[in-house]
Amino acid sequence: MDADSSLFELVFLSGASRGVRMRFPGMAFLGRDRGNSLAIAHPGVALLHALITYDGQQHVLMDAGSITGTRLNGIRLTAPHPLMNGDIISLGTCVHLVYVHSSNANVSSHQHTRYQPHPLPIRNAHIYH
Repeated sequence: MDADSSLFELVFLSGASRGVRMRFPGMAFLGRDRGNSLAIAHPGVALLHALITYDGQQHVLMDAGSITGTRLNGIRLTAPHPLMNGDIISLGTCVHLVYVHSSNANVSSHQHTRYQPHPLPIRNAHIYH
Protein backbone atom coordinates (compact mmCIF):
# COMPACT_ATOMS: atom_id res chain seq x y z
CA MET A 1 0.00 0.00 0.00
CA ASP A 2 1.49 3.37 -0.95
CA ALA A 3 2.07 6.29 1.42
CA ASP A 4 -0.94 8.22 0.09
CA SER A 5 -3.46 5.41 0.69
CA SER A 6 -4.64 7.00 3.95
CA LEU A 7 -5.42 10.38 2.32
CA PHE A 8 -9.06 11.28 1.91
CA GLU A 9 -11.26 14.27 1.18
CA LEU A 10 -14.51 15.60 2.56
CA VAL A 11 -16.68 17.70 0.26
CA PHE A 12 -19.34 20.10 1.55
CA LEU A 13 -22.79 19.60 0.03
CA SER A 14 -24.40 22.72 1.48
CA GLY A 15 -24.13 26.39 2.34
CA ALA A 16 -21.50 28.92 1.37
CA SER A 17 -18.90 26.15 1.45
CA ARG A 18 -20.83 23.95 -0.99
CA GLY A 19 -18.41 22.20 -3.31
CA VAL A 20 -15.31 22.89 -1.18
CA ARG A 21 -13.03 19.85 -0.97
CA MET A 22 -10.86 19.45 2.12
CA ARG A 23 -8.00 16.93 2.06
CA PHE A 24 -6.91 15.06 5.20
CA PRO A 25 -3.91 12.80 5.95
CA GLY A 26 -5.34 9.65 7.52
CA MET A 27 -7.64 10.93 10.24
CA ALA A 28 -9.80 13.94 11.05
CA PHE A 29 -11.67 15.39 14.01
CA LEU A 30 -14.96 17.04 12.97
CA GLY A 31 -16.79 19.58 15.10
CA ARG A 32 -17.39 23.17 16.09
CA ASP A 33 -14.14 23.65 18.06
CA ARG A 34 -11.51 25.56 16.07
CA GLY A 35 -8.89 23.00 17.12
CA ASN A 36 -10.56 20.24 15.08
CA SER A 37 -9.18 19.12 11.74
CA LEU A 38 -12.43 20.40 10.24
CA ALA A 39 -14.02 23.19 12.31
CA ILE A 40 -17.64 23.86 11.36
CA ALA A 41 -19.35 26.98 12.68
CA HIS A 42 -22.88 25.68 13.06
CA PRO A 43 -24.91 25.50 16.29
CA GLY A 44 -26.18 22.00 15.38
CA VAL A 45 -22.63 20.64 15.41
CA ALA A 46 -21.01 19.59 18.71
CA LEU A 47 -17.58 20.86 19.76
CA LEU A 48 -16.24 17.40 18.87
CA HIS A 49 -18.97 15.78 16.81
CA ALA A 50 -17.34 12.89 14.96
CA LEU A 51 -13.99 11.50 13.91
CA ILE A 52 -12.57 9.58 10.99
CA THR A 53 -9.69 7.21 11.63
CA TYR A 54 -7.60 4.96 9.39
CA ASP A 55 -6.98 1.36 10.45
CA GLY A 56 -4.30 0.61 7.86
CA GLN A 57 -6.80 -0.57 5.23
CA GLN A 58 -9.86 1.66 5.39
CA HIS A 59 -11.26 4.81 6.95
CA VAL A 60 -13.74 4.42 9.79
CA LEU A 61 -16.35 6.99 10.88
CA MET A 62 -17.53 7.26 14.48
CA ASP A 63 -19.73 9.62 16.41
CA ALA A 64 -18.00 11.31 19.36
CA GLY A 65 -21.06 11.25 21.63
CA SER A 66 -22.83 14.18 19.98
CA ILE A 67 -26.42 14.91 20.97
CA THR A 68 -27.66 15.41 17.40
CA GLY A 69 -25.83 12.32 16.12
CA THR A 70 -23.76 11.41 13.09
CA ARG A 71 -25.39 9.72 10.12
CA LEU A 72 -23.87 7.71 7.32
CA ASN A 73 -26.02 7.65 4.19
CA GLY A 74 -28.99 8.71 6.31
CA ILE A 75 -28.59 6.07 9.04
CA ARG A 76 -27.60 7.20 12.53
CA LEU A 77 -24.35 5.62 13.71
CA THR A 78 -24.46 3.55 16.87
CA ALA A 79 -20.95 2.11 16.40
CA PRO A 80 -17.89 2.84 14.25
CA HIS A 81 -18.51 2.13 10.57
CA PRO A 82 -16.14 1.75 7.57
CA LEU A 83 -16.40 4.41 4.87
CA MET A 84 -16.78 3.78 1.16
CA ASN A 85 -16.13 6.25 -1.64
CA GLY A 86 -19.17 8.49 -2.13
CA ASP A 87 -20.66 7.96 1.33
CA ILE A 88 -22.62 10.91 2.70
CA ILE A 89 -21.73 11.92 6.25
CA SER A 90 -24.26 14.06 8.12
CA LEU A 91 -23.41 15.87 11.34
CA GLY A 92 -26.77 16.26 13.01
CA THR A 93 -29.34 17.26 10.41
CA CYS A 94 -27.58 20.36 9.15
CA VAL A 95 -24.10 19.59 7.75
CA HIS A 96 -23.64 17.11 4.91
CA LEU A 97 -20.30 15.98 3.51
CA VAL A 98 -19.22 13.45 0.90
CA TYR A 99 -16.31 11.12 1.66
CA VAL A 100 -13.85 10.68 -1.22
CA HIS A 101 -10.90 8.30 -0.85
CA SER A 102 -7.64 9.64 -2.28
CA SER A 103 -7.43 6.86 -4.85
CA ASN A 104 -10.66 8.24 -6.35
CA ALA A 105 -9.79 11.93 -6.10
CA ASN A 106 -8.26 13.85 -8.96
CA VAL A 107 -6.96 16.87 -7.12
CA SER A 108 -3.92 19.06 -7.37
CA SER A 109 -1.51 19.61 -4.51
CA HIS A 110 -3.80 22.35 -3.16
CA GLN A 111 -5.61 21.38 -0.01
CA HIS A 112 -8.88 23.12 -0.92
CA THR A 113 -10.47 22.90 -4.37
CA ARG A 114 -14.04 23.15 -5.64
CA TYR A 115 -16.35 20.94 -7.62
CA GLN A 116 -20.08 20.99 -8.25
CA PRO A 117 -21.91 18.21 -6.38
CA HIS A 118 -25.56 17.37 -7.00
CA PRO A 119 -27.81 19.91 -5.26
CA LEU A 120 -29.53 18.79 -2.08
CA PRO A 121 -32.20 20.67 -0.10
CA ILE A 122 -30.23 21.20 3.12
CA ARG A 123 -29.31 24.07 5.46
CA ASN A 124 -26.19 26.23 5.38
CA ALA A 125 -22.92 25.04 6.89
CA HIS A 126 -19.89 27.24 7.32
CA ILE A 127 -16.26 26.48 7.97
CA TYR A 128 -13.90 28.75 9.85
CA HIS A 129 -11.40 30.53 7.62
